[in-house]
Amino acid sequence: MGLWDGGYGAVEVRRIHPYEATKTYVCPGCHQHIAPGTGHIVAVPAEATDLRRHWHKPCWAQREAMTKRQKAPSITRTRTPRTDTTSKRTSTP
Repeated sequence: MGLWDGGYGAVEVRRIHPYEATKTYVCPGCHQHIAPGTGHIVAVPAEATDLRRHWHKPCWAQREAMTKRQKAPSITRTRTPRTDTTSKRTSTP
């Protein structure tokens, strides 16, 4: 279980409006800058508030989608061998 999946307790997610964003941060999802005046997400683990991180909204949404995909049961598809009884090949003596 990872940091953002509850590894340090529940994760509080806060929405930062553009007028509230006054600093430049680096998004851990894409490692790009979040410029001042850009709305974004702040994720704060309940048991490790010093590990809070600022994320772009699309990066946070993509992380959530990937987490859901990883938790979903995997589907294993098996292919049964095809038995072709209508084959026209005949063996020659």
